[in-house]
Amino acid sequence: PVPVGLLFTGPDRRTLRMVYPTSDSDPPMSPVAVAPPPTPSRWERNPGSALRVVRFDHNNVLFNPASGSTHLVNDLVLDILDALTHEPADGLELAQRLQLGTGEDGILSELERILQNLDQLGLITPVDL
Repeated sequence: PVPVGLLFTGPDRRTLRMVYPTSDSDPPMSPVAVAPPPTPSRWERNPGSALRVVRFDHNNVLFNPASGSTHLVNDLVLDILDALTHEPADGLELAQRLQLGTGEDGILSELERILQNLDQLGLITPVDL
């Protein structure tokens, strides 16, 4: 199934889990049915999106008027979007800007997964090299 949202958990509120539809009416989709697109090397915030944010502790409601979509995100997602507003970056550059500890196992792969999800939501876009 296609994810319908992002849920952030864990003591640091920076652990991402995808939220999937629970309806049985959604057609099943095999994980091998669709190959993921290649990961772009650099990302920027979608220039056409003027996002609206309402903050609640470590959770935030993010509204994208361009798509009409509303998302519940944590502070990490807002930090990522803010960093990509100022200058495009790849996963490693972004992790360094946000001081995410790139030496830890899984940090870069998790960040790349978040970037892919933000791209699917229309919040960021790949930069042509």
